[in-house]
Amino acid sequence: MFTYHNINIIIGPISSDTPVVNIDPDAKGRFPLYKLFGGEPPYPEVVEWIDTINVQIPLKIVNNGLIPSAIEKINYRIRVNGRVTLSGTATISEELLPNDDYKLNLTLRIPIPKDARFINQLLISNGFMNIYIEGISYLRIGGVPVLKPIEYSVDISLLKVMRSYLLDEKVRFPNGKLVVLDVKWNSEGEEINLARPNQRVTATVVLTAEKDDFEGTIQIYIYKDLVFLPDEIYAGRRYSIYLGKGEIMMLVLTFKTPPEYEFNLVGFYIVIEQPTKGVQWVMPSSYPPRLKASI
Repeated sequence: MFTYHNINIIIGPISSDTPVVNIDPDAKGRFPLYKLFGGEPPYPEVVEWIDTINVQIPLKIVNNGLIPSAIEKINYRIRVNGRVTLSGTATISEELLPNDDYKLNLTLRIPIPKDARFINQLLISNGFMNIYIEGISYLRIGGVPVLKPIEYSVDISLLKVMRSYLLDEKVRFPNGKLVVLDVKWNSEGEEINLARPNQRVTATVVLTAEKDDFEGTIQIYIYKDLVFLPDEIYAGRRYSIYLGKGEIMMLVLTFKTPPEYEFNLVGFYIVIEQPTKGVQWVMPSSYPPRLKASI
């Protein structure tokens, strides 16, 4: 049976267009450019300055089936930190023979929000904003109309974009997948699987990036594993990282267990989140690898 799974639509990695951004000339004249290279990120001024972020989105459409197929158009919608800021249609009208492919490059001017909510999101995520592309592709497989959804998500550093604009450089936005290779619990230089009350514990998380480089902000949380009640965050730390594809990175988080344990505390485990994308990894539920609470 031939279905839309025979048509593969590959998106990205995206890059910036020229210029990287469109700006408000009046706002630019009021903005001290040296702030982009200082310590405190000037997010309110930058948001006021930028009208659009300009990107190029490559698409490769491949017919992996055994019969001729066609792609007529793609309706797309762009969300910036969850809010729709742009939508449109790419008309293609291309027929693909078996094992044939077609390449398309979308050039988009993506408006960014200009309000306190968006600025707060930038502060939480260390200047990264999420660009999420969702759409519907209109196909004909053996003459039969078929719809296929598409999606793509990438985090973009707003300050990196602005600095590239000033230097007249293009920007490539990596979209690698963060993978957890290992987690170790240590105390006083020794690996542990049990933790007593009021014990100093170091969690070491070993990460790598698959498919592409990874760039963005992540949160590593230590959760309490509780019986009868919802689990709760006990400790956490934010990291802004750049990790090349295949490279390995160790992140360390040290915390002290509570002076006294609740009767329903089973132990501790790790959750990794991205502020712009939500939960990315949860430690398996067995003990170990989770850290058991021991009186």
